[in-house]
Amino acid sequence: ELLISADTLPAALLLLGLLAISFVAVTFSSVPPACEIENERCPPLPKRDFTLAELGEFDGSVPNTPIVLALNGRVFNVSSARGMYGSGGCYQTLAGRDASRMLAKGILEPETGDEAAVPLSPSELQTRDLWLEHYEYKYEFVGLVLDETGTRSRGASEGSGGTRRLSGSELHPPARHPL
Repeated sequence: ELLISADTLPAALLLLGLLAISFVAVTFSSVPPACEIENERCPPLPKRDFTLAELGEFDGSVPNTPIVLALNGRVFNVSSARGMYGSGGCYQTLAGRDASRMLAKGILEPETGDEAAVPLSPSELQTRDLWLEHYEYKYEFVGLVLDETGTRSRGASEGSGGTRRLSGSELHPPARHPL
């Protein structure tokens, strides 16, 4: 007895065709996944302070240049994860900017002016602080954020300078994003 009847033959052929197309597309595609972490040497970036405008120069849109993001007044070199933060990466919107509010809120698109005017909730502040611990552990600290007058922005401090390594129960970055 046949497993495929005349009634199910068109659906079976359609399914087989879709599987064949998917196999060919995945097997012969030369485009790497957007979130693939590349094992490449981080471009050197001397330690210095950055204005918000200067952060934008390091947004990952130019190949072979450093990529940075700011979090709570601290600037981190995230070039080691160019596949995630660089052009076409799933976290590209965080690069080259102060990503504090986006990380605190778990969003990947910048807020409108009205949304940004609303203070962060206590739980969002806690989430931001957990992300800060994560970035201090995983990425190189390269400087602080300066305001328009050239002074360090509120919340910016030298802190551990990126040398502190968290361990065990100290490290609890939010598990929903592999940043």
